Amino acid sequence: MKSLALLAVAACGRIDFDRYDARVATCTGNALVACWKLDGNTLDSAATALDATSSGLMFGAGRADDRAGVFGSATRVDIPETTALDITDALTVEGWIFADGFPNNTEFAFDNDNQYDIGIGGGHLSGAIVLASGARLPIGATPLTTGVWHHIALRFDGTTVDLVLDGVVDASLAAGGPILVGGSNGSRIGGDAGVLQVPPFIGAIDEVKIWRRALATNEL
Repeated sequence: MKSLALLAVAACGRIDFDRYDARVATCTGNALVACWKLDGNTLDSAATALDATSSGLMFGAGRADDRAGVFGSATRVDIPETTALDITDALTVEGWIFADGFPNNTEFAFDNDNQYDIGIGGGHLSGAIVLASGARLPIGATPLTTGVWHHIALRFDGTTVDLVLDGVVDASLAAGGPILVGGSNGSRIGGDAGVLQVPPFIGAIDEVKIWRRALATNEL
């Protein structure tokens, strides 16, 4: 059903002329660490070349470019443990999601083991960032919608952690750094990289990016 829905959007020729279209297929920028376009493969298009390995991943029509990763219950997209993602100060994790449904527990769109993550919890945007001062777990205020693309972001500037949904701040928590780097299980797109192994994300994910700075809201 997911692939058919995505292909139907492409086939009807719908084009959204909104402010997000300016972000199409770009993997350059100041302090960009990683950029998985999921445009038919799991390569990292940023200079760091943190290519992911995958199993069970399919591809369908995307939102931020011509294709996106389609995730099911058996999909895995893993990035090996690397110090390149051990960001301790300013951070932004962003991407596009197209959810097939909303479970009661958390689905991760991106998880860096025991350091930071972003996903869906109870039909709302959720995230976590593990700091020396204690973990922060923001939950968004706005209900998400199935069957549409949402742009999501987790942002940390050293004093505040924000969840940004479709270009609007949806939750904020005070947060003093630094970010801990104790995780050793690498990172995962569309699932839990750690030992808890919460249910995987079901739907489509596109244009996952990691930045070593807190992007301004008008950049998201």
